[in-house]
Amino acid sequence: MAKQDHVVVAVVVKPHGLRGELVLESYAESPELFGELPWVRLAPPQGRREKARRFEIETWRTHKGRVLVKFKGVEGRDQAETWREFLVTVSADLLPEPEDGAVYLHAILGCEVAAEDGSPLGVLDQFSEHGGQEVWSIATPDGREILLPARPEFVKDIDVAARRITVAPPPGLLDIYLAQDESS
Repeated sequence: MAKQDHVVVAVVVKPHGLRGELVLESYAESPELFGELPWVRLAPPQGRREKARRFEIETWRTHKGRVLVKFKGVEGRDQAETWREFLVTVSADLLPEPEDGAVYLHAILGCEVAAEDGSPLGVLDQFSEHGGQEVWSIATPDGREILLPARPEFVKDIDVAARRITVAPPPGLLDIYLAQDESS
């Protein structure tokens, strides 16, 4: 799987105030990212037909656990409202290098996932956050889904170059997802 051109770093939640600020739910590890980027792209959510548009960040700040951003060219609450639910993406080339031992999630999408004993489980298909915890969705060859909490005790090794992830799921987790349907 090729490296993505644009990476989703946030989603626009709603307008804030009257000056055109937007409230972002950030997926970045640190909100400081928004101070380092020369521009971002707002892309429509799936199912909407608007075109993506590039914006320079005029100002940004944190507020109540979210990021407030003012983009150049977005003036007033009505204009800000048009960007509700849009995805905030950034060119992968603009992202800072990850710290030692860390990887960007977009870099491991599509990696083969195997148990510690080497048995294949499937492919890392997507990720999400539930209750403040990152959860990986692994698509099995037979079309099932395994949801794995991406905790250090369960993710044993990530080899980006080999496109392989080794995991040690908690006891019983695989039984829940891979048990054969009794009625078939």
